[in-house]
Amino acid sequence: IISDIRLSSVIFVGVRLEQEFGSWRIGLVYILSAFVGSLTAALFIKNNPAVTFSGALFGLLGAMLSVLIRNWKVYSDKALLALEFLCSYALVLFV
Repeated sequence: IISDIRLSSVIFVGVRLEQEFGSWRIGLVYILSAFVGSLTAALFIKNNPAVTFSGALFGLLGAMLSVLIRNWKVYSDKALLALEFLCSYALVLFV
């Protein structure tokens, strides 16, 4: 069930970012985040190799956070609510 939630999160966040930045940029962010996330996991899990997309998801969430910060004045009335949602969403996924 947890992997289904994460996969739907990747789709939800990825589609939103792809509409704003294009598929090449978001694809690059996704691939680089997945690669760095897998390398980081390999540092902590020595004897059990694992491939996950959690690093890619958090990379996309970071990109969404940067969009929110960059366009703070555009979202002036909704920015705090969006920031609260994004942080709570990331916290739930982290747990």
